[in-house]
Amino acid sequence: MIRTTEDHGLEPEVLVSAAHALVTLLGGLHNALGELGDLVRSVALDWPDDRGRAWVEHAEATQRELGRQADLSAVLARIVGRLAEELAEAGDSTAVGPQLGGTDGARADNARGIRIATLPDRPQR
Repeated sequence: MIRTTEDHGLEPEVLVSAAHALVTLLGGLHNALGELGDLVRSVALDWPDDRGRAWVEHAEATQRELGRQADLSAVLARIVGRLAEELAEAGDSTAVGPQLGGTDGARADNARGIRIATLPDRPQR
Protein backbone atom coordinates (compact mmCIF):
# COMPACT_ATOMS: atom_id res chain seq x y z
CA MET A 1 0.00 0.00 0.00
CA ILE A 2 1.31 3.46 -0.88
CA ARG A 3 1.47 5.88 2.02
CA THR A 4 0.27 9.39 1.34
CA THR A 5 0.68 12.76 2.99
CA GLU A 6 -2.20 14.60 4.61
CA ASP A 7 -3.06 16.21 1.27
CA HIS A 8 -3.07 12.71 -0.27
CA GLY A 9 -0.03 13.19 -2.49
CA LEU A 10 2.82 10.66 -2.78
CA GLU A 11 5.70 11.03 -0.36
CA PRO A 12 9.10 11.40 -2.09
CA GLU A 13 10.56 8.87 0.39
CA VAL A 14 8.08 6.23 -0.79
CA LEU A 15 9.15 6.80 -4.39
CA VAL A 16 12.83 6.58 -3.40
CA SER A 17 12.11 3.25 -1.68
CA ALA A 18 10.30 2.04 -4.79
CA ALA A 19 13.25 3.06 -6.98
CA HIS A 20 15.64 1.16 -4.67
CA ALA A 21 13.39 -1.91 -4.82
CA LEU A 22 13.42 -1.74 -8.62
CA VAL A 23 17.22 -1.49 -8.64
CA THR A 24 17.35 -4.57 -6.38
CA LEU A 25 15.03 -6.38 -8.79
CA LEU A 26 17.28 -5.32 -11.65
CA GLY A 27 20.30 -6.82 -9.88
CA GLY A 28 18.41 -10.09 -9.40
CA LEU A 29 17.44 -10.18 -13.06
CA HIS A 30 21.06 -9.60 -14.11
CA ASN A 31 22.21 -12.44 -11.82
CA ALA A 32 19.56 -14.73 -13.31
CA LEU A 33 20.69 -13.73 -16.81
CA GLY A 34 24.26 -14.69 -15.98
CA GLU A 35 23.23 -18.04 -14.52
CA LEU A 36 20.97 -18.77 -17.46
CA GLY A 37 23.78 -17.91 -19.87
CA ASP A 38 26.03 -20.41 -18.06
CA LEU A 39 23.30 -23.04 -18.32
CA VAL A 40 22.82 -22.42 -22.05
CA ARG A 41 26.54 -22.82 -22.69
CA SER A 42 26.70 -25.99 -20.58
CA VAL A 43 23.69 -27.61 -22.30
CA ALA A 44 25.02 -26.65 -25.74
CA LEU A 45 28.37 -28.33 -24.97
CA ASP A 46 27.04 -31.40 -23.16
CA TRP A 47 23.96 -32.11 -25.27
CA PRO A 48 24.81 -31.43 -28.95
CA ASP A 49 21.87 -33.36 -30.47
CA ASP A 50 18.48 -32.07 -31.65
CA ARG A 51 16.95 -32.37 -28.21
CA GLY A 52 19.79 -30.38 -26.67
CA ARG A 53 19.43 -27.69 -29.32
CA ALA A 54 15.69 -27.47 -28.51
CA TRP A 55 16.51 -26.92 -24.82
CA VAL A 56 19.07 -24.28 -25.76
CA GLU A 57 16.46 -22.50 -27.89
CA HIS A 58 13.97 -22.50 -25.01
CA ALA A 59 16.60 -21.25 -22.57
CA GLU A 60 17.71 -18.54 -24.98
CA ALA A 61 14.08 -17.38 -25.37
CA THR A 62 13.83 -17.18 -21.58
CA GLN A 63 17.12 -15.31 -21.48
CA ARG A 64 15.84 -12.77 -24.02
CA GLU A 65 12.66 -12.24 -22.00
CA LEU A 66 14.65 -11.77 -18.78
CA GLY A 67 16.82 -9.25 -20.61
CA ARG A 68 13.71 -7.40 -21.75
CA GLN A 69 12.34 -7.36 -18.22
CA ALA A 70 15.68 -6.08 -16.91
CA ASP A 71 15.60 -3.24 -19.46
CA LEU A 72 12.03 -2.35 -18.46
CA SER A 73 12.96 -2.43 -14.76
CA ALA A 74 15.85 -0.05 -15.41
CA VAL A 75 13.56 2.38 -17.26
CA LEU A 76 10.94 2.19 -14.52
CA ALA A 77 13.57 2.74 -11.80
CA ARG A 78 14.81 5.86 -13.62
CA ILE A 79 11.27 7.22 -14.01
CA VAL A 80 10.36 6.61 -10.36
CA GLY A 81 13.68 8.08 -9.20
CA ARG A 82 13.21 11.15 -11.37
CA LEU A 83 9.67 11.64 -10.05
CA ALA A 84 10.95 11.39 -6.47
CA GLU A 85 13.61 14.01 -7.21
CA GLU A 86 11.06 16.33 -8.81
CA LEU A 87 8.72 16.04 -5.83
CA ALA A 88 11.57 16.61 -3.38
CA GLU A 89 12.84 19.64 -5.32
CA ALA A 90 9.36 21.12 -5.59
CA GLY A 91 8.90 20.74 -1.85
CA ASP A 92 5.35 19.71 -2.62
CA SER A 93 4.17 16.14 -2.38
CA THR A 94 0.86 16.68 -4.12
CA ALA A 95 0.17 14.14 -6.84
CA VAL A 96 -0.99 15.51 -10.17
CA GLY A 97 -3.21 14.12 -12.87
CA PRO A 98 -6.81 13.11 -13.43
CA GLN A 99 -8.40 11.13 -10.65
CA LEU A 100 -10.44 7.96 -11.14
CA GLY A 101 -13.39 6.90 -9.03
CA GLY A 102 -13.94 3.48 -7.56
CA THR A 103 -15.91 0.60 -9.05
CA ASP A 104 -19.06 1.53 -7.10
CA GLY A 105 -20.06 4.21 -9.62
CA ALA A 106 -19.89 7.04 -7.06
CA ARG A 107 -18.16 10.31 -7.91
CA ALA A 108 -14.54 10.41 -6.92
CA ASP A 109 -13.74 12.58 -3.95
CA ASN A 110 -11.02 15.07 -4.88
CA ALA A 111 -8.90 13.86 -1.97
CA ARG A 112 -9.19 10.12 -2.73
CA GLY A 113 -8.90 7.67 -5.58
CA ILE A 114 -6.30 6.61 -8.10
CA ARG A 115 -4.28 9.33 -9.76
CA ILE A 116 -3.11 8.89 -13.33
CA ALA A 117 0.22 10.43 -14.27
CA THR A 118 0.07 13.08 -16.96
CA LEU A 119 2.62 14.83 -19.11
CA PRO A 120 2.87 18.62 -19.11
CA ASP A 121 1.18 20.43 -21.97
CA ARG A 122 3.38 21.00 -25.00
CA PRO A 123 4.28 24.60 -25.69
CA GLN A 124 2.46 26.01 -28.72
CA ARG A 125 4.66 26.86 -31.69
